[in-house]
Amino acid sequence: MKYVQNPLPFHLEEALTFANFEVGRNGELISQLKDPTVSFLFLQGEGGCGKSHLLQAVCSAASARGEIARFLPLQQLFALGASVLEGIEGSAVVAIDDLQQIAGVAAWEEALFHLYNRMREGGGRVLVSGDALPAALGITTPDLLSRLQWGTIYTIAPLGDEARGRVMQRLAKVQGLQLSDAVVRYLLLRVPRTMPQLLELIQGLDYASMATKRRLTVPFVRDYLAQRESEASAP
Repeated sequence: MKYVQNPLPFHLEEALTFANFEVGRNGELISQLKDPTVSFLFLQGEGGCGKSHLLQAVCSAASARGEIARFLPLQQLFALGASVLEGIEGSAVVAIDDLQQIAGVAAWEEALFHLYNRMREGGGRVLVSGDALPAALGITTPDLLSRLQWGTIYTIAPLGDEARGRVMQRLAKVQGLQLSDAVVRYLLLRVPRTMPQLLELIQGLDYASMATKRRLTVPFVRDYLAQRESEASAP
């Protein structure tokens, strides 16, 4: 695999691929992300909606083609300074996650502006995500704002209940659990909507099921959620 992130101390989560992303109403977006001829694209969505998953899926696909791809999670990289954007323009793909982390920081904004220019000259792809549209992120460098609006801007559409149910069952299967349709219907009315929160819930159910040696029935799940709520509200 030719995924590269040196010298950055992070790695691509290989499990985050297009194959295990629940598409929902995002079919056009997925098609654009899979198309290596789409050079610039901006993903907007609230935290936990799948932005990081999709950016890493693009990197995985590029690596499978033998290309160099870099995933840059700015929430983790911010403390290292804007120099992490230097010398990476030879990559086929640069995927920059959580752009809001550097909004208003002149050194970072300037470095990203120049990276856009170098990537265009080299024919590479720049994919960026943020929790707001470019114009609402608080970017203070006009030239960078212009670059962020190159290409297409997509807002990730949230999943409906049926799709969320499939996600929960898939996450449970990874943990070695079986969620019946009845349990899924019960949970859909009571659980958070973001993927990180759903994963945390499934992991908690897994631990509780093993600890009590009980199956994931509706009564068991009801007791588990009640206990979680009680613990969360305890002083």
